Amino acid sequence: MKMKKILAMLCSLALTMAVGCSVPTEQPAAQDGQPAQTEPEAGQTAENKQLVIGVSPKMIGAPYWEYANQGCVEAGKALGVKVEMQATTTASATEQVSIIDNYITMGVDALVVAANDESTLLPALKRAEEAGIPIFTYDSDVPDSARLYCVAGTGQVNLGEIMAQQLVEEMGEEGEVAFMTGSLGAFNHNQILEGYRNVLSQYPGITEVAVVESGDDQQKAFVNAENLLASYPNLKGILGVAAGETPAAAEAVVQAGRSGEVQIVGVATPNSVKQFYEDGTLTKTVLWDPYDMGYIAVKIAVDYLGGVEPATGDVLIDGGNPVTIDEDGNLYIGTTVFTKENIGNYDF
Repeated sequence: MKMKKILAMLCSLALTMAVGCSVPTEQPAAQDGQPAQTEPEAGQTAENKQLVIGVSPKMIGAPYWEYANQGCVEAGKALGVKVEMQATTTASATEQVSIIDNYITMGVDALVVAANDESTLLPALKRAEEAGIPIFTYDSDVPDSARLYCVAGTGQVNLGEIMAQQLVEEMGEEGEVAFMTGSLGAFNHNQILEGYRNVLSQYPGITEVAVVESGDDQQKAFVNAENLLASYPNLKGILGVAAGETPAAAEAVVQAGRSGEVQIVGVATPNSVKQFYEDGTLTKTVLWDPYDMGYIAVKIAVDYLGGVEPATGDVLIDGGNPVTIDEDGNLYIGTTVFTKENIGNYDF
C-alpha cells in the first residue's frame, strides 16, 4: 500500500456534515514598510486568497466513500487549497442539491461532485454554471451538465460488460440472475446495468429475474440479498453494481448455505470481501482505487483554476496509472480485477 495512503488512514474523517482542510502558506516579507508583491502561489487566487473547492460525495460513512473522501482531503493538503466537504450518512440526492446550493452561496472556486441522481442534480449544477463555478464530477456523472471532466475507473458500460462475462464464465450459459444496485437514479450504476444486459442478452438461457435498490445502505443491501435468495430458490447469479452490494450478497449467500451454488460478481473494495475468497463464495471482483479517484478529482479542479488541463498519459498522483481521457471529458484512472491470488496485495 502506498505510504500516502497509510498516512491518510491515520487521519480520521469524522465527518458529520462538513469538513474543511487547508494548508497555510507563508507570506513574503515586507520591504520598506510596504507589502511585497508576488505572483499567486499554487492554491491561491490572483488576490492571494486560498482557493476553496466544494466537494460533494454521495455520502459519508461507507468504506468506499471514506476512502474516496480521504483522497479529496489529502489532495487539498498537498495542493494548499481548502477542501469543504459536505455530505450526509445516506445517499440523498435531495440533500445533495441543498449542499450544492450552499456551495454556490459560499462562492466556492470549483465544485467536485459525485452525483446521487443525475436528473435531480441537473438544475442545481445549472445554477452553479450560471454563477461561473467550474464543475467536475467523479464516480457518478451528470453528463448533461456543464461539468468539465468526470473521473472514473473506466467506462461504466464496459465495466458492466466485463463483469457480466465473468459471471457467465462462473455460472454457465443458463439460469436466473438478479442485479443489486445502489441507486436506480445514479448515472454510473445505470451504465453498469446497461453493460450487464448487453452481454447477458446474448445468452437465451439466462433470465433476469429482479433488480433491487439499496440506496447505498449496506444493511438494506443485505436484506435485499436475503429476499432475493428466498424469492428465487433457483437463482444462480448475482451481479453487484455498487461497492456495498457485492459483500452484502456474499454474506447473505454464506448465511443461506449456498456458497458455490449462487455465483457473485461485482464491484467491491478488497477489504470488504477478502474473507469470501477464502471459502470460495467469491472468485472475482472489480474496482478502481477510490482514494486515487478522489485525489485526482480535486487535483484537476485546482489545476484547471491555475490554467492547466489534464491530458491522456498524465500521471496525476504519485504511484498512479497514466490516465486516459475521451472526447466527452471522461478521465479514466484504470481498474483492477481482484482474484484469490492477488487480493491479499491490496489494503483498502
